[in-house]
Amino acid sequence: MLEGVYTCKIEKALYKSESFDFEVVGGNTVNISKNLHELYIYGNIYIKSITESDIYIDNEKVGSQTYNGRLIEGLHIVKIQAENYKTFTKEILIVANKNYTIEEELIHKTGVISVQSEPMGASIFIDGDFKGTTPKFVRDVWAGEREISIEKEGFATHKEMIYVESDRTKEYIYKLESARKFTLTTTHSGADVYLNNVLIGKTPLSFELDQSNHNKIKITKEGYHVIYDELPNDSRLKEKNYNLEKHSLAYNADNKSSSATGNANKPKYRKIREDKKTDFGWSISGLSARPGGINSSIYGNFGNFHQYGVFLDGGYQFNNYSNSHIDGMVNFPRFSIGASFNLWLWNFAVLEAFAGFGREYATGLNWENYDIWDMPPDDVHTRYIKLGLRAGFRISPHAELFGSYVINNTDGPAYDVFGNQVEIRGTRYSYHTLFPDRSSQSWEIGIRFVVY
Repeated sequence: MLEGVYTCKIEKALYKSESFDFEVVGGNTVNISKNLHELYIYGNIYIKSITESDIYIDNEKVGSQTYNGRLIEGLHIVKIQAENYKTFTKEILIVANKNYTIEEELIHKTGVISVQSEPMGASIFIDGDFKGTTPKFVRDVWAGEREISIEKEGFATHKEMIYVESDRTKEYIYKLESARKFTLTTTHSGADVYLNNVLIGKTPLSFELDQSNHNKIKITKEGYHVIYDELPNDSRLKEKNYNLEKHSLAYNADNKSSSATGNANKPKYRKIREDKKTDFGWSISGLSARPGGINSSIYGNFGNFHQYGVFLDGGYQFNNYSNSHIDGMVNFPRFSIGASFNLWLWNFAVLEAFAGFGREYATGLNWENYDIWDMPPDDVHTRYIKLGLRAGFRISPHAELFGSYVINNTDGPAYDVFGNQVEIRGTRYSYHTLFPDRSSQSWEIGIRFVVY
């Protein structure tokens, strides 16, 4: 630059501009340093939604339910949005150094439902609120998933979840089933009552009982025996009382109708087992003879009383053999599938009869007195049948000790990996000939880890 005095101006958006003079002298370097001061052109804004929602400013999401920040002065658009609610929109003019607050509770979107029933005159409840009787157009129902209940004296209550669409009308038609009012009580109140495997409340309890169905009742309370009962579809009972007992014997009091004068028959005692029968589990065990070694299985039980079962098990044993065919250690992996029948004795003991079929493999065979040209295969297998009885005793809430008597019959052909019967020097051999002690009886002891 030429020598002389100059005027300089520094400008930056959102900062105050700075003007000053400086002199340039020949041979000298001019260094200039200036601090610009920020223009405060912001206003503060606090937004809060009573409803769980998303907050947008100028179409950009800035938070959920609450937002506290600053905006540059000028016009801005605030939106608060939530599913099944009407969107709140507001234009706001921000002035620097001013505070703004928006608190808003969103308004539900609504729809209309048409409710009819056969017979007519049933009460309509939406999320527990009475809305009139059928037939009726129910207006201003909040959009989204709602619970509807249709109730009429002498008929079973119908409940279900429905989805109400905004600004639309949907029709629902219900055919009610004949029922009667039934009162269930227990000597110790607060017991859970299950009707056809659905929890319906705690005792004392009155509810509509569908007369067209064979109804199953289960009553549970911690520290007491579980009670099972059935009410046939031709039963006319209106009231029934159950006596909960902590001991191994419990009883149901006889039926007591609403017209009874208070005279009760002598209670009938019956043994009640706790609902602690195994659903499925995993076990590990050891066997005393050949085939023996270790064994593991997974299994599941089913049926009304968990009396039927299926299982898949596998085992392993290694034995040393020295005979005219084999000399050395042989590995015996095996697996089987089968079914069982369970007889539950008490709430902690079970007897089980089981049967299955499977395969046992003999691997790593060291054949004796054979050359390379007629050497039998390294691995063979056979099919076998497994029969047995098992007794189990619960030792903790999720563990059982068990003992079994097992019969294994493997007296069949020996097969190679391709399923062909093993032939040695023109002679076909059975598995029992090669391993004469693999078909025997044995005792099994183990532990089961169970889930109820």
